[in-house]
Amino acid sequence: MDKITVLWGPSCGSARRACHWLDTQELTYDKVNVVSTAITLDTLKKVLSLTEYGAEEIISERSKIFKKFGREYIDSLTISELHRLLVNYPSLIKKPIIFTHNKRTNISGES
Repeated sequence: MDKITVLWGPSCGSARRACHWLDTQELTYDKVNVVSTAITLDTLKKVLSLTEYGAEEIISERSKIFKKFGREYIDSLTISELHRLLVNYPSLIKKPIIFTHNKRTNISGES
C-alpha cells in the first residue's frame, strides 16, 4: 500500500474524525499538523500536483485569513506568491487533506 499522509489541524473536527477512522482501519499514516509545523513547499507542491483544479481545491474560503485577504487578492497572485502565502498562512489550507503518492482527497468539509 502507498504511504498515506494526513495534513490536519487539532481544532478541525473533520481532521480528527478522519484520523480516528484511519486508526480504526489499522492503517499506517504520517500525520502532519500544518498549524504547528509549517507545511513545506515540497509538500504543498505535491498536494497541488494531485488536484484537478489547483489551489481552489485546497483553499479554505471559510478561514479568517481568506476573509482578510479576499478572493480578488488571492486570485491575483502568481503561483510562487500563492505558494508563499499558503506556507506562511497554513490556516488557509482545508483540513484534512489525505493523500498518497498519486491520490488526494478532502474528507467531509473544510476547516
